[in-house]
Amino acid sequence: MSDPLVLALDTGSPQLSVALGRGGEIVAHRVHQGRHAGELLLQLIDEMLHEVSVDRRELGGILALHGPGSFTGLRIGLATSLALAQALRIPATALPTLRVLASTVETSATETVLAAVDALRGEWFVQPFAGGVAVADAERRPLDSLTALAPAHLVGFGIRHAFEDLQPVGFQFSEPPPLAVAALRLQHRHPLAKPWDSTLLTTPLYLRAPNIRLPSPKQGEVR
Repeated sequence: MSDPLVLALDTGSPQLSVALGRGGEIVAHRVHQGRHAGELLLQLIDEMLHEVSVDRRELGGILALHGPGSFTGLRIGLATSLALAQALRIPATALPTLRVLASTVETSATETVLAAVDALRGEWFVQPFAGGVAVADAERRPLDSLTALAPAHLVGFGIRHAFEDLQPVGFQFSEPPPLAVAALRLQHRHPLAKPWDSTLLTTPLYLRAPNIRLPSPKQGEVR
């Protein structure tokens, strides 16, 4: 029996990407950069499927990245993935964005790869990996504090540009490829030990509370 066709989505990164793979081979992919990318998600998926003459009903699974990343982008991608999986009655699951980022860098088993996602306001979400395995939890840190984590290989969208003024010592930098493609390759190299879990599509990894506050109650008002 041939390997199933898997659709992968990354909607939380500055570069939106969708990819189609089978057994480690990338069959097709699409990339979009710019605002309102989420509005084009289904269009990009359909264009890609049409390119290789594949119907949605031929898909055997859906793989999404669930953060950290753009609040709105993650919600769009995860909701779309869950809706497609339920409509097509196929398995779906999600992978952490930082783990997928780290997988795009080839190093020795002892070298540290520091995966980074822009958290805005001068901060970054970062997590160190060695040999493809996380060696510490993800955390949010100011950019200038990352210099204390050298030596390491830093990978993330825009991370090299962010460090231009700091000129740190002990870092190598990589701009990642489309993460939907990277997720398919990671899943092929390291298949999930457990069955795919679609509930992960309902639990985005924001690593930061939403930037909203409820209004303070007026004097005498009970909540």
